[in-house]
Parts: sequence; structure tokens; C-alpha cells
Amino acid sequence: MRWRWWRFPSAALPGRSLRPAIATPRQWGDPSGAAGETSSAAPITAFPIPSHDDLQAVQDELARMLTLDPAAIEPCFALADLHRAQGDPQRALTVRRRLAPRPGLDKGQRARLHYEMGRDLLRLGEPAKAMEAFELAQLILPRNEAVRLAMAHCSLQLGKAREAAKLFAEIGRKDLQAHALARYAQALLLDGECSHARRQASRAAALAPTLPEGWLVLVREAAASRHWKRLALQLRKGLEAIPPRLRFVLLEALLNPESPWHDPGNPPPLRPCCLGPASVSDRVHPAANPLRSQAEVVLDIMMAQDAPAPLDAVLCHLVACLCRAGNLQDTAQAWLEKALVLDPTFWRARVELAALVLPRQGLEGEFHDSMHVLFSLLAAQPRFCCAACGHRTHVLFFQCPRCQSWRRIQCCLH
Repeated sequence: MRWRWWRFPSAALPGRSLRPAIATPRQWGDPSGAAGETSSAAPITAFPIPSHDDLQAVQDELARMLTLDPAAIEPCFALADLHRAQGDPQRALTVRRRLAPRPGLDKGQRARLHYEMGRDLLRLGEPAKAMEAFELAQLILPRNEAVRLAMAHCSLQLGKAREAAKLFAEIGRKDLQAHALARYAQALLLDGECSHARRQASRAAALAPTLPEGWLVLVREAAASRHWKRLALQLRKGLEAIPPRLRFVLLEALLNPESPWHDPGNPPPLRPCCLGPASVSDRVHPAANPLRSQAEVVLDIMMAQDAPAPLDAVLCHLVACLCRAGNLQDTAQAWLEKALVLDPTFWRARVELAALVLPRQGLEGEFHDSMHVLFSLLAAQPRFCCAACGHRTHVLFFQCPRCQSWRRIQCCLH
């Protein structure tokens, strides 16, 4: 059989280039395109294909779809979600509010609309209005778990931890219920109701023994009551139950007993400069110094043969800070040296050690003042960060205020 040149497609002939098939504007839904128009006649730049990574192009495409079909509902939801993902909840809320008066929404779409509006309002820092939106969604779908979970989180932001704990219990989230109970116990402790706070914190620790929130309040309550045997018991039990990466939280609770770990709007006061006095309790007799008693309790636990877990640099540094607050300067220096042996790049421990050693060197006044300013600037650096997103803050947190991840807090070592 003899092959003829006309049996081959024109693109396969020598000297001809292979061109990929390009969809026409008619295939993209462009009413301006003519039927039967060839790909070579359609200009390539008339309708560019958006990149998958280009969110702005996707946003423009959704806006174009709404222009072609103003009655479309799902593109409105998608466009609002995209605005929120780009960090603009106000524009997302505006899109959803324009969608609210449409009569074509079914029951599920209207519940979803109120739910998403509530989430936008939470991002905008308006929990009261967000709760109203969530309640409207619950009226439409009374048993929806996502709506009730959002209402519980909103109750936490409104300071209603007890109501939030009940909602979490109805959903079956023991971890979040324990967190809410611990926040309720912390509020009771700050109000001076120590026994009631201890009961609620014990419930939280029993619900979720591996979470630090309940143990934190128990440790703070024992220290506030100056019940040193109970403090040693709760601290030891908490250190054994909590994962190693979160054990520093309990010592931090002793170091800053008044810090509102659940209220980022009221950060705790900064610690005094390293070169200044350890605390006002330096002028108190050691036998009547509660900070010294706390430090001795911690030292007994950490130096015992059955100590809970091997020590890390963060725990050694916090033990040193507690010793320094209790006016045990030599012991504090020894624990700072241990921290630097475990992690030589731990700059905060090195600064604390230098602050303890330099006053003994007989420095000149100008040099001493310069070091005082330097150490004050270093001490003002954020002490905690989120391992998920890198958010840094002075406030102890369990849910990151930026990425909303749970219990990814860690100390800033470097």
C-alpha cells in the first residue's frame, strides 16, 4: 500500500508546527464568540486562563460569573469565602449581606449564610453580633454540630466560659469542655473563690488529664493558698500527665500568677530588668517569703530521684527564674548554667546569667548603665511563639490568636 501525503493531517507535515487546541470563547460561555469559530481566529489574550495559585484571578473570575448571572448563589458563597481567606472579612461580610435578602435561598443555604456571617463577625472582633448570627442559624438547623461548636467558641470570647463548657459537653468535645472549665476556674481564682476554683479545675484535669489548662489552675490555686504540700502534689501530678513540650506552662503559672492566659487583650506586665532586684520580696525574711517557698518546692521535685521526665533547657531556665524570684541567686546561676549546657544558643538564659554575674565584676557606672539598657531591651522581646504560624507574644495562650491552632505554644529559645 502506497502512502499519499494527503493521508496525513496537515499538522504532521514537515515544516508544520503542532498547535494545541485552544477552547473558543463560545466554549468558555462568552456570548460574544461566534459559533464554529476556529481556534486560530480567536485571540489568545481575549480570555486568559487564571493560574491555580493566583487568588486574585479566581476572585475576578467569580466576580465575572456574578456579572453574567446576578441570581447565582454558590459563586457568592465562593467569593465571600475567598475574601475571608485573603484576610478581608469585611468584604466577605458585605457580599453575604447582599445575598441575605434573596428569596431563592433554601433552608440549608440560609442557615449556612448566617453561620458564615457569624464567622466573619468573629474575625472582625464583634462576638456579640456573631452570636446573634449563630443563633439565627441554630433556629433554622437546631441540631447542627458546626453551629453549636461556633456558638460555644463565641461564648468563650464573650467571657461566658461556664455556658461554653455546657455547649462543648453537649457536642461531646471533652478537650474543649476541659478548656472552658479551666477558664471558668481561672476567673473564680482571680475573684478570690479558691475552693470553688479548685473544684472546677479538678473537673477539667479529670476530663482531659494530658491538657495543661486544668493543672495550671490547680497549681496557681495551691500557690495562692500557700498550701505547699498540695502545690508539690499537684505540680508533680501535672508534670507527669502533660506532654514534655508543654510542661513549662506549669512553672510559668508560678512565675506569673496574675497573668490572664485566656485574655490576650490584657497582657501581663513585663518583668523587671535582669540587673534590677529579683522582686520586692528580697526585703522579706526568707522564712516568710512565699516566692522562696515556691522555689524550694520546685527544686525538691526537679532534684528528686523520681523526677518526672528529663529536664530540658526551658525547664532549667524557668527553675532558675523561680529561684531568683525567691532570692536564691547562687542556685539560680547553677540552673542557668544547666540550661546553657543543654542548649548553648538559648539567648535568654545567657542574658539572665550575664545579669547575675556582671554586678560582681565591679563595673564602671557608664558600662553598668549601658548593660542595664541592653538587658531591658532584650527582656522586652516576646517570650512565647506559635509553632504553627510563628506568632510571637508575651501572653501565655493555648489557642493561637492568629492561626487558631490549639496548644502549639513554645518558648522563644533563639
